[in-house]
Amino acid sequence: IRFVAKESIGKESIPFDKEDIDLAKPFRKLKLTELIKEKTGIDVPEAKREEIVTYCQKNEIGFDEDAPYWKLVDEIFKHKIEPELIQPTFVVEYPVEISPLAIETESFDEDFLLALEYGMPPAGGMGLGIDRLVTILTGTNSIREVILFPLSRKRQK
Repeated sequence: IRFVAKESIGKESIPFDKEDIDLAKPFRKLKLTELIKEKTGIDVPEAKREEIVTYCQKNEIGFDEDAPYWKLVDEIFKHKIEPELIQPTFVVEYPVEISPLAIETESFDEDFLLALEYGMPPAGGMGLGIDRLVTILTGTNSIREVILFPLSRKRQK
């Protein structure tokens, strides 16, 4: 990423919103549980669910009353920690219970695999893909402005 930034825009610092993203330094690597404890004082996973519910209520973090333990922790992360992670950071040891990519393997969907032979269907995620990187490097406001071949277009008749 550092190399691409340097080659494409001539620098290793990228303005984004009102911040500068510094790609010159090594990316930080922080554990989710340590971030939660540092910001909230809650010692996850030792804390009881009631403690997490109380924190959410006191800090006006909306949640479903039936939400499981790790979903509540994820809400705290999304509202209190994620907005402050401006510089490149890898959040590691993300609990499998709330990781969108951690799912049990299922049988193959032959129709889906056949569809992939003709092109990738629309998909989303939180990883840093080329499209997101180009959006940031070029200072555009929308990822739609940098996608060369949009996946979802109306067919011309």
